[in-house]
Amino acid sequence: MSTHLFLFGSGPPFTETLGKRFVEVMRKKTCIILVIDRPGIEDYRKTYEGSLKSLGVRYLFRPLPAVSEQEICNELNDCGGIVIGGGHTERYIDEVVEKTIGLTIRDQFYKGIPVAGFSAGAIISMETSMISAKDHSSKRLRVRKGLGLQKHTQVAVHFSEWEEEEHLRRITKDDAIEGFGINEKSGIYFEDGIRDMTEGSGVYSIEAGVLRKLEGN
Repeated sequence: MSTHLFLFGSGPPFTETLGKRFVEVMRKKTCIILVIDRPGIEDYRKTYEGSLKSLGVRYLFRPLPAVSEQEICNELNDCGGIVIGGGHTERYIDEVVEKTIGLTIRDQFYKGIPVAGFSAGAIISMETSMISAKDHSSKRLRVRKGLGLQKHTQVAVHFSEWEEEEHLRRITKDDAIEGFGINEKSGIYFEDGIRDMTEGSGVYSIEAGVLRKLEGN
């Protein structure tokens, strides 16, 4: 069964081509959008809809932890696509990765259900969540558990905007780890764990110690 992972360097909406590709690989046209609940989240809902609604996808917007975990898992087991939003990365780890929701997402992903992660959602999709010092109150790199949807890979989000080259180099010191820096309003698509497509203002990788901007597909 093919796997489909879409990672974005900032919050929604989808970039145009990657949004269309996400919908193409959905077996059912129902998508679950998981976000961390906060004041005003309903006002932000339309941004999360993005291109999905215009492409004929029915979506369920699910703030966490405002609804029951079992209800979310039931919906995940019956959906055609999963979106994990942006915001406070450690709260996503607490409410998604560390709970049954995370196991359900992983199971569905490996059954071929496409998953899209925006900013925090991209970070927690890795085997290990590497939270930038610029994105944490301690001003230090935080290392926590990830969903494990992409092997031997790390990402730095808001890459050019936050000047995160140093962070990307730090989290990819191990030669076995492939790293990508993803700008805001930019994304990367992996099919079966292999980079297939990029889109937006910039997606970068470090090859032989040199930072290189990848050409869009």
